[in-house]
Amino acid sequence: PRSPVAVWFRSSRRTLAAELSQGGWLNFGTFRWSDINIPRALRAGAGMITPLALGLATGHLEYGVFASLGALPAGMVSFQGASRTRVSAVAFAALGMAVATFVGAVAAHTSGWLLFPAILIFSYLAGLMAALGQRFLVVGLQGAIQLVIASAIPLPPREAGIRALLVLAGGLWQGALVVVSWAFTRGHQERASLAAAYRALGEYAAEACRRPAASDPAPPPAVFGSDAVQDPNPLLRAQERYRFLLMLEQAGRIRASLAAVASYGPECGVLDPVAGVLSGLADALEARHGHRELADALLERLRAIGVPRNVPWRWAAAGLLGEIRGAVRILRRLDQRDTGPAPDPIPGPGLGTWRSDVTAALQTLHASAGTSTKVGRHALRLAVVASSGEIVAKASGLPRGYWIVLTILIVLRPDYASTIYRGVQRAAGTVLGAGLGIATALLLHAGPAVLVAAVGVTMTIAYAIFAVNYLLFAVFLTDFVVTLMALLGETAEQTVTARLAGTGIGAALALIGYLAWPSWEGESAQQKLARLFETQSHYAARVLRAYVRPGPANGAPSLPELR
Repeated sequence: PRSPVAVWFRSSRRTLAAELSQGGWLNFGTFRWSDINIPRALRAGAGMITPLALGLATGHLEYGVFASLGALPAGMVSFQGASRTRVSAVAFAALGMAVATFVGAVAAHTSGWLLFPAILIFSYLAGLMAALGQRFLVVGLQGAIQLVIASAIPLPPREAGIRALLVLAGGLWQGALVVVSWAFTRGHQERASLAAAYRALGEYAAEACRRPAASDPAPPPAVFGSDAVQDPNPLLRAQERYRFLLMLEQAGRIRASLAAVASYGPECGVLDPVAGVLSGLADALEARHGHRELADALLERLRAIGVPRNVPWRWAAAGLLGEIRGAVRILRRLDQRDTGPAPDPIPGPGLGTWRSDVTAALQTLHASAGTSTKVGRHALRLAVVASSGEIVAKASGLPRGYWIVLTILIVLRPDYASTIYRGVQRAAGTVLGAGLGIATALLLHAGPAVLVAAVGVTMTIAYAIFAVNYLLFAVFLTDFVVTLMALLGETAEQTVTARLAGTGIGAALALIGYLAWPSWEGESAQQKLARLFETQSHYAARVLRAYVRPGPANGAPSLPELR
């Protein structure tokens, strides 16, 4: 019989050949202009530029640079999560970057080759964090990236500790700005999230009228959970949080009723006006005031919707209208300022909740480690390729060779498409940004104060378009790097040459690493589905057995078994 490794590589090679034959190497991805977030970009840009301005004003520019190198990635992390989760992500990232800064600076000072095991360990942990979701993946990568950046300036332990504290202060400063922003955005993200959910339901209802009866896709699943509502602004009143949760629960019920009505076919006599009411609900949620009047108008539109008699879907339509009516009545009370407590108190996350979350996260990481999972294989591949990039940087003697490893950490992703797109976007953005950086440095050669202002403007733009497309972000990030290095006394031409070389080599190593060890497996999708159904059957059998013959929760044999 063939060995599993041979089968795995043969299947990977066939899949890889099929993917490469389709082209798409110059695909720059989609440009999501609707994702531009000006308020968050201004907040993150202010958090990044403040340490630089303070360092320049006090005559300790190098300290300001260290603190801004902690605030810059923390600003990107602050885009992850909703409220408390956003602050916790920034805090964890700041702490991880501080530790990585100390390790990177001391390892480079002691012996440059000590960076090899440090990069291996931090890169593996960063890749493993993907098992916990996108937010933790971003947090983990910041530590590995900060380790590589810190290695550019070798320092003894005392000076490295001071730099680590400055990086920590810069990251926590971004977290403090997030907390301050709560006072100015109370209810904004919660309303926007709910409005998006109800608008998606309205679009589904409108499309159901034009959909053939045989086609029956499920309604959008986004209404089942909302980070903004589940993790609301802590400054919101208890009554507001309670009503937002009710609106989210009602959206889930409407989703189920919509699916029931749509399953009978394109019943446009009900679904078309319902789509208009749901869109009106979304518009009313985005409004800051006047919810009572808007709700009354929506109730009038609901009363005008008639359900035909003697149709098999009448019960489903009646339930749908009742659920929407309930959502409108909750909307009608959003403006009320009740003085009493919420009918159902909403406890905040306590010590027990944090402890259980940490335990669950550690269990997930433990289960994902090794080569038996996709995340574990990606973490190992990222560690090997990143440490190999460090060897190439040391052996070649390239100036600022750490950009090779930085590019690998940013480009190499768990899947083929993301790796290809990110590599192309990073390379193209670096080329365009290099020209923009040279122009910025030459045009603003007036003095350090002007360069600091240029750095702030450039990075604020980068924050604003971070979610639009990585190509655009790479353009302004490169402009920021060239301008920052000019502020520190390095010529723009030197920075651009080193950046282009490091980016090119790093992107090539990341792509080679993925092509040499792709993520596909020899096991077919049918085999995985069969194993999934078999596992589900075993689980169902255990649950039914527990109901028929219940026993102690710790798994000890029950009384009938003891007999």
